[in-house]
Amino acid sequence: MQQENNQGGCLLDLWQQALNEVEAETTKASRKKHPRLQAGEIVETSNGYAEVVEYINANNVKIRFIATQYETLATAQNIRDGRVKDRFLEQASGGHIGNTCTYQNGHIKPGYPVWKAMFSRVKERENYKEVQISDAFQCFEVFERWYLERQSEYPASITLALDSDLIPFLTDSPKSYSAETCLLLPHSVNTSFTKTKESLDSFSTDKPKGIVNIGEKWLVLTRGDKSEFEDRGDAIAYATDLLISGFMDKFKEEVLPYLSETDSKKVENLEGKLRLKYR
Repeated sequence: MQQENNQGGCLLDLWQQALNEVEAETTKASRKKHPRLQAGEIVETSNGYAEVVEYINANNVKIRFIATQYETLATAQNIRDGRVKDRFLEQASGGHIGNTCTYQNGHIKPGYPVWKAMFSRVKERENYKEVQISDAFQCFEVFERWYLERQSEYPASITLALDSDLIPFLTDSPKSYSAETCLLLPHSVNTSFTKTKESLDSFSTDKPKGIVNIGEKWLVLTRGDKSEFEDRGDAIAYATDLLISGFMDKFKEEVLPYLSETDSKKVENLEGKLRLKYR
């Protein structure tokens, strides 16, 4: 019995030894076919050429894309197959992703459609041709951080919009997309500001919105009002006050409680600016 056990153990040892030899030969053949990546070696990927910066092990090889200088870790196999993404590479629609991703837990991140829509407006809309996007906002990683900081201040039930009109209006500066010139506002407030300005601007034309001439009188139909005036100027002054007061009430209720201290300071003179411009 003891002899049979010894023979069985010897057979197992021989089998293990043979298996180890096969694995060693396979590894040797693989290394011969795919030599270990070396620091300074240039490799080609689907996103352009990259330089091997450091070989840590087969699962962790640091490379740097030559065109963008973006650095990342990848497996040696993925590098050889060219399956490594350059997240600083500009997309066809504009901008680059940066050191982040656009999906989380199987869902598109909330800031990504907003970021993409920003590029679409600039590229496709005639009245956005001169609008610039800052270098920082060209990167989704940076934009997402800015967006999430502000989104977190609002109740989850509120639909938000990226506003690029209000700050330039306050500062008399060209419209642009940047951390300094944009706000995250409730969609209803964003729309209300646009419509309020359109109405106020129309008061300097021969077709003022919400003001109707009936015989000898001027009828104000702004915000559900039906006041009558004999003088056109009085009607416009009254409608102007109604529009600005109505918008500011909405802004104070739906925006100010949720703005950061930095953004609050940017808009503290909003009512004064509106009344000065449209007095």
